[in-house]
Amino acid sequence: MKILVYGAGVIGCELAHVLKKGGNDVTLLARGEWKNTLGRSGLVIKHYLQMKTTKDNIKVTGCLNPDDEYDIIFVVMQADQVPDVLAALAANVSQYVVFIGNNPWTEKTEAAVRSGSSVKKEVAFGFMTAAAGVRMIVLSVFISKRI
Repeated sequence: MKILVYGAGVIGCELAHVLKKGGNDVTLLARGEWKNTLGRSGLVIKHYLQMKTTKDNIKVTGCLNPDDEYDIIFVVMQADQVPDVLAALAANVSQYVVFIGNNPWTEKTEAAVRSGSSVKKEVAFGFMTAAAGVRMIVLSVFISKRI
């Protein structure tokens, strides 16, 4: 799958790593010096509990253009940053958007992504968790009834 991880913090980078390891075509959206570092050095993660370091050559971009098409976009950022990216998500041609993390404004977020879009958007909300030492994505009960 062609996947965009929109947000390159700790959770976004871990998600990008896991998705890449699973054989997906992953792009990580980052900004500033962190974007430059990822472009130069790749995604390097020190897994302290497993006592190993991994390096993934992940595609990196600094923006989401309207015509950048992905099978799914994972938005991984702090809740107070989400409103800043809604217009770009709505303008983009990708159909599936999953917000990962705490978002107390799920209905408003979903409405903003759908109302400004020229394509039918499927929006879901989820969270990352760990179980038995394995990271996984768990979608919450807030999954849109339209999916």
